[in-house]
Amino acid sequence: MLVLQTERLQLRWFGEQDADFIVELLNDPGWIEHIGDRGVRTSDDARAWIASRLVDGYWRQGIGFWAVQRRGSGEPIGLCGLIQRDSLPEVDVGYAFLPRHRGQGHAHEAVMACLNYGREALGLRRILAITTPGNLASQRVLQAAGLRLEDRRTLAGETRETLVYAWQDGAPGALAEAGDEAQIDTLTQRFMGLFDNRGGAIARLPMLPWLCLPETRIVKATEGRPESMDLRAFMTPRAELLGQGRLTEFEEHEVQGRTQIFGHMAERWFSYRKSGMLDGQPHGGTGSKSLHFARTPKGWRICAVIWDDDAAA
Repeated sequence: MLVLQTERLQLRWFGEQDADFIVELLNDPGWIEHIGDRGVRTSDDARAWIASRLVDGYWRQGIGFWAVQRRGSGEPIGLCGLIQRDSLPEVDVGYAFLPRHRGQGHAHEAVMACLNYGREALGLRRILAITTPGNLASQRVLQAAGLRLEDRRTLAGETRETLVYAWQDGAPGALAEAGDEAQIDTLTQRFMGLFDNRGGAIARLPMLPWLCLPETRIVKATEGRPESMDLRAFMTPRAELLGQGRLTEFEEHEVQGRTQIFGHMAERWFSYRKSGMLDGQPHGGTGSKSLHFARTPKGWRICAVIWDDDAAA
């Protein structure tokens, strides 16, 4: 799935087809010196590493290290992304590029795109980054991107010292600090915005797991038997539809709705309208959705969705 793009680059999910690239990247002397030896030596090793260390996180968290490729050619040149480590309290941005693609501003371009994505799409107000004291090139990238050295520490499970940098948004208040109704309003708006690809924009569907609990169920109500899906079953066909040119200029928005909060659970019911072009023909309609939320230590998260398109849609 394509996550975002810049003037020269595209960032997308890794897949099995990237095994040979991962072998090369993880065995680069710079990776081994500054990040560590992951023991990935063969294509089979790489496919297993991609599945367990990268793709699994996409489905569980909606973020992770993404493949960085050149626009146009699709040549992979590195990785960059946002991850939530057990050893850090907040999301951090990380990156690595093959030696022949360094020194061309790619790392700066990708890091800035990830910081903007974290702020605008995910609503993050603070993002960390880590590097080793000896990695001066990495430190220059972080400083140029607006991150500032915060402290030196030894992270859990490691023995060497790590430099921790931080980026702080000037906007007041993180989503988790907002009131309950404000959080639910924002989450609902972000859910509806996942499918928007007007003007050639990249639909933000890959971030859906960020808004949800991993066990979230999505149900399409029909006249016969309802269709119940997990996140993977819901996202995969819609990512293809929105990202491969069949469904364009698509958007959907609330018409009217209401929110009810009951302690640690909540519901947002609303009617909606959608429009776009499907296979070159006008496509649209109306319907109703119900989003169910559970309160978590990091704020409200979607735990179930059910929708019903009106018969004329």
